Amino acid sequence: MTIDTYGLSEEQYTEFFEDNMRLACKLYLQACNIATAENIGNVDFKTLRELYSESLYATNDDCRQYQKEHDPEIVSRQQEDLFIYNSPSREEMMEGIRSLNAKVEVLSDYISNLTNAIEKIS
Repeated sequence: MTIDTYGLSEEQYTEFFEDNMRLACKLYLQACNIATAENIGNVDFKTLRELYSESLYATNDDCRQYQKEHDPEIVSRQQEDLFIYNSPSREEMMEGIRSLNAKVEVLSDYISNLTNAIEKIS
């Protein structure tokens, strides 16, 4: 992980960080409250973190789509600032992740079968 202040002072960077961290903590607490309200029961940290991350990603995508329709100048400016052009949609990224997961599963099965075959020979 790197920290890039983009030329901002330490104080300015810290202020942005604190604002973002406060929002992230509020959203995480909200995720925990929703899990409790939905009677999900105890959810392990990894699962809750994944749900939280997915929800943040989906929320960011929803905001980007909303702004694209209502104030496309902001989206255009943000993309220019971040050097992001023709970024894939959430669906395209999820499709790629599913494809990669399937390949990893096939590879894992292959290695397991190979290990079993080697153990039988030994």
